[in-house]
Amino acid sequence: MTFAIYDFGQRIFTPLEPKSAVQKLSEIQPASAVPSVQQEGESESKKRGSQGEEQQAQARHQKHAQMFASLANRAQDEHPIFVMDIMSTALITAPLNATVHAAHALMIKTGVRHLPILDQSSLMVGLLSDRDILKAILNRQAKGLTVEAIMERKVLTAEPRTDIRQAAQVLKEYHIGCLPVVNPSGALVGIVSRTDLLGVLSAYGPLHIRA
Repeated sequence: MTFAIYDFGQRIFTPLEPKSAVQKLSEIQPASAVPSVQQEGESESKKRGSQGEEQQAQARHQKHAQMFASLANRAQDEHPIFVMDIMSTALITAPLNATVHAAHALMIKTGVRHLPILDQSSLMVGLLSDRDILKAILNRQAKGLTVEAIMERKVLTAEPRTDIRQAAQVLKEYHIGCLPVVNPSGALVGIVSRTDLLGVLSAYGPLHIRA
């Protein structure tokens, strides 16, 4: 699995699986025909009629099985779209000592809703959202505060080759708006948001999403 949790820059938990596993469509086998109950003394014509109905039912089952097998094969042949294909790489970040007001102004200026927070070594140590800032402002706690005081320290992340269907599932199940993307060495290389995923759906048309 390609998800992990970072706590103030340290990888503390991996792998992380979505709460509900992504399942692939499996081939459906034709069901065996239900034997008919024959009454003693039944005429030959009724027997032939019953056998004909069984044959028709079996033919329908076979047709349905072939249809579902075709869908399963098509799904397996699809080329997945990875997080690295759609993530934003022009990263907008804030330093650990930035004030809440400075971070808020940066969000307004750039139009982003999430800011990865970096330490002096450019290591991601937290994530700040517009909701974090709004909560601090409403509680009248923003004045004089730095982002370190209100940022989320335990950050759920994805690796570049994460399937976007898994990323979408994690965003939905954990009620978060974005996933910072880190490479295997732990360096921040991008960020993927709900908006990025919606952009894929609108650009690529119908996708066979299995979740």
